[in-house]
Amino acid sequence: NSATSSINLTNVFKDLDTTTDTNQIIKSIQVAGNTTIATPTITGNILNLKYQPYAFGSSSITIRGTSGGKTVDNTFTLTRNPSNLPVNTSSNLINGTASNNTLLGGTRSNIIQGYGGNDTLRAGSKNDVLIGGTGNDNLTGGSGKDILVGVDPRSTTAGRGEIDTLTT
Repeated sequence: NSATSSINLTNVFKDLDTTTDTNQIIKSIQVAGNTTIATPTITGNILNLKYQPYAFGSSSITIRGTSGGKTVDNTFTLTRNPSNLPVNTSSNLINGTASNNTLLGGTRSNIIQGYGGNDTLRAGSKNDVLIGGTGNDNLTGGSGKDILVGVDPRSTTAGRGEIDTLTT
C-alpha cells in the first residue's frame, strides 16, 4: 500500500471579490509533476497526494485557482526522501537519492544503492549488495553473504575525499 497525505488548499488562494466563500475558487491541477513519486488529486479544497512505494526525489506540482474568469497558479515542490524506510519485503532494488538516506534491506536479496549524500545502508537477512556511492557512507552487513562497496564503482575518482565505514 502507498502512503498518502492531504493538504488543505483553503488558504492558498484568496478571492478579493468574495470575502465569505472560498469554495467559489475552483482548484485544479495544472502540472502533476513527477507522478512516479506521487500522484496528486483534488477534492474540493483538499489536495491529496498518493505516494508511490519506494519512489523518491522531487516533483513540482502546479495548482490553479479559478474564480470569475480569472486564474492564479501556485507551484510548490514536493521532496520525498527515503530516510528511515520500513523494511522492504517485495523489491530487489532499493535506490536512494543525492540526499542523506537511511536504506534498509528486507527479507529478500537486495541491491541497495545510496548514490550521493552521507548514507546509512543496512543489509537484510538474505545475500545483499550495498553500494554507498559518493559521500561518507555507513554500510552494515546482515545475516546473509553480503557485498559492501563504499564508493561508486562507476566513478573515475571513486573514494577520493570520502570516509566510508563498512561493518560485517
